Amino acid sequence: MLITMYAYSAADAEESDPDELFVVTTDDPAAVLHDRFPGATYEFLFSDGHTHEWVFAVRDGNDTIASLYTSEAL
Repeated sequence: MLITMYAYSAADAEESDPDELFVVTTDDPAAVLHDRFPGATYEFLFSDGHTHEWVFAVRDGNDTIASLYTSEAL
């Protein structure tokens, strides 16, 4: 199954139009996350029933470093 993932920096959280850190579609999301955020942990925040996205906080220790959005690629 292909998964589309995109992320925004936590530093851009207050911006109305934040820059994406990356957009990628992959069949190996674990490898992509290991490459993009080595050593990070992930906290599930919510799922959006309208867009079918799952949203996660990306953490480095106690600091949130990014917001990660994932969905099944169509």
